[in-house]
Amino acid sequence: MRNLIGRLATALALAAAALACAMPVVSSADPPPPNCEPGQYWDPTGSVCRPLGQGPQPLNCDPGQYWDPTTNVCRELGHTAAG
Repeated sequence: MRNLIGRLATALALAAAALACAMPVVSSADPPPPNCEPGQYWDPTGSVCRPLGQGPQPLNCDPGQYWDPTTNVCRELGHTAAG
């Protein structure tokens, strides 16, 4: 009887540990975006509401280049902001 209770306790502990590991972690570090006024959008980079059409606009880059929206510049294909 003692072995049965010990085995049940171990099985329950393992099941609880598995459930604890499977639960997703919820982070409260980033606040949820606010409800922006009509005609605005949430800009997560600046953490502000911006009017539609405001912000970085795609540039007409030359062939062999791409538009980098984080810095709003054209870059050579294969190159990143880091190098």
